Amino acid sequence: MTRKYLQLLMIIFIVGTSCSVPVSELTYLGGVKAGLTGAGRENTEAYLIRPHDLLYIRISGEDPQTTEFLNLTESSGNMFSAGNLDLITYEVDDSGEINYSHLGRIRVEGLTVDQVATEIQSRINRFIEGTSVFVKLVERNVTVLGEVANPGRHPMLRSRITLLEALGAAGDLTDFGNRRNVKILRETRDGTVVAYLDLTDPGLVTSPWYYLQPHDIIYVEPIAGIYGKKTRPFGAGMTLALTSMYTLLLLITLLK
Repeated sequence: MTRKYLQLLMIIFIVGTSCSVPVSELTYLGGVKAGLTGAGRENTEAYLIRPHDLLYIRISGEDPQTTEFLNLTESSGNMFSAGNLDLITYEVDDSGEINYSHLGRIRVEGLTVDQVATEIQSRINRFIEGTSVFVKLVERNVTVLGEVANPGRHPMLRSRITLLEALGAAGDLTDFGNRRNVKILRETRDGTVVAYLDLTDPGLVTSPWYYLQPHDIIYVEPIAGIYGKKTRPFGAGMTLALTSMYTLLLLITLLK
């Protein structure tokens, strides 16, 4: 009788653990030390402007009338709504330049927004004193795809956000998301760069990829070790049914 109970406990243990996932594979930043200061922000390169980006540029001065002719007309209501963007922004053309009224063509590709502001400021200083230039990248978005609750494009409310913030905006990973292999695709002047990140790794916060840039694409792959609608292989339903029937018959035999 004791042997039968031991066999029964072994079967229950095997069945109960066969479909489970270790906590270490589900915990973000597992084992991270308290008080750790991440160096990700310092290691992350600033976003460089590229063709088809939209730039909002505003020039102000002590006397608004002396600089108003340098600004695009702003419409009423939500200034950055989709219908207003063409009226208040400069689109970087295929050659990497913008055509700024009264200042001519300015090459901005490969520059940061601060460098663009410096270049415009230097041109204005030639004929107007006491001005300041504000430059903002409009339509800052990241795209999150794959095994997340709400895939799609998500706005960056700040100039730079973390990978965890972007996944949070997408509703977090689903039960089928592979937390150990998250892809980030980033367009650079040399082409598309792909990085693979492990969300369970405590060293994630020090990675130069921890902070995202506008237009980054995040892809969460499905995990192969969990049964589900998207990851279940062909015939897995029949195999699971036969295993359940076999286990039930074995339990009945042992309990006789």
